[in-house]
Amino acid sequence: MKTCSPRIYLGNEAQARLNRMAKSLHVNLLRICKEYSEKYLLSSCYDMFDKACYNFFAGNYLLSDDMSLIKKSEVAPSVFNYLINVVLCSRSKSSKRPAESELVPIVAIASLLIDACNLSDLLFYTNFEDDGFEVSETGELAFIVSRRTRRLQKRLFRKVAKRRVAIKTGELWGDPKSWKELMEPYDEPFEDRYNIKLSEVGEIMENGIRQIKKPTGSISSSYREFVKKFRKGLNLSKPTIRRAIRFFELNRDTLTVNWQYYKLYEMRPSSSRQPIVRIAGDVGKDGIVMFGRNALLRALGLLTADVHRGVIDFGSFSQHWLQHKGPEFEQKVRNLIAEYGFKVLHITKTSPNVGEIDCVAYSEDSCMLLIIEAKSPKIDLSVKEIKWQICNTQKWCSQLQRKSEWVRANLGKVTRQLGISPKDIHEIKDFVVVEVPTFSDDSTSSKIITIEDLFYMLEGTNA
Repeated sequence: MKTCSPRIYLGNEAQARLNRMAKSLHVNLLRICKEYSEKYLLSSCYDMFDKACYNFFAGNYLLSDDMSLIKKSEVAPSVFNYLINVVLCSRSKSSKRPAESELVPIVAIASLLIDACNLSDLLFYTNFEDDGFEVSETGELAFIVSRRTRRLQKRLFRKVAKRRVAIKTGELWGDPKSWKELMEPYDEPFEDRYNIKLSEVGEIMENGIRQIKKPTGSISSSYREFVKKFRKGLNLSKPTIRRAIRFFELNRDTLTVNWQYYKLYEMRPSSSRQPIVRIAGDVGKDGIVMFGRNALLRALGLLTADVHRGVIDFGSFSQHWLQHKGPEFEQKVRNLIAEYGFKVLHITKTSPNVGEIDCVAYSEDSCMLLIIEAKSPKIDLSVKEIKWQICNTQKWCSQLQRKSEWVRANLGKVTRQLGISPKDIHEIKDFVVVEVPTFSDDSTSSKIITIEDLFYMLEGTNA
């Protein structure tokens, strides 16, 4: 903090200072890592990374109101993944083993760096002028996060947490499918581009993960033994196994000592996608690799999510897929509501400025009428997308309002199609239901719900 005099820094000024601060922290970390054995420091960082990935999947505490806990659990994989990259970039020749107490300041610096990067991103992409940081007379740093930002983050974290719990328990999605089944629809375009079917990648990684008996932490082995482990029991060639592994393999030669960092939400293609760390040898050839069960599982999930959301581009296939995702999700929403005994309508004929109404549903038990706009956007939970997503949610809510007004103005016509009387309706609710969590501001947050939120709401009305 030598470059900052004691005072408060906000907005654009804070963003510029944070960038310089983060770069300085990165350079210092490279210098510190050179003082220790690469092998032992890498092993320590990977142990923490794999444990963080385990907690990311297993932590029901993510539903807590404690923002510090939520933030800590979300950012931890980024911190340790970043540290693995720094250790590889440092190219240390030292033989000194790091003591556990010596790891504490290393992790603290990395955590501060990631926080600085995320706040810098937030300031750059949102132009929020009331967020920043304060430097005390003693040189201590305190981030200043406004109530508006805390509310925005908290809403998103809650939605992400609910989604994770719903998927984990199978409440919403039914019996969990294998990775192979989830990936099969993308086989043809993936094979055209990468010379391997996506379902083969899923089958190979899922098979390999089953072979790993160590519940958490890093494992080192020769690349040859690693391939053998992941091939065990599969009728696939060694070249196919190697092609699948290469998607997840990180080599120091792919990194530079230049300024690098990772996003908070860890849901982009560049984040946690390469948990097979090459310690010695060239990519695809024999040598020593390091890996962990939970880090591999997380990377496989991220790859699937990236493909499904359209983050990984397959050209014309991607456009075709995204065009069909919307109607498929609309039908999924209608089917879910119908399962809870609602009478469901899809209204296709309205006035030109209203358009189709994805779902109007009535419950005889609660005497409630639901008006729903269903959205399945190409999504990216990075700070970069906040402004775009907030604008989108505002547009969706305007569409919902027009459709809700049309239904209320034509209630007699709608109720006849539902086979009920307008007098049967005691309450009308309208929502935009989204397939994945998205950012929303104070003006729209009460109207934007995920399909998981809808599921829990229907469970409550059915109780």
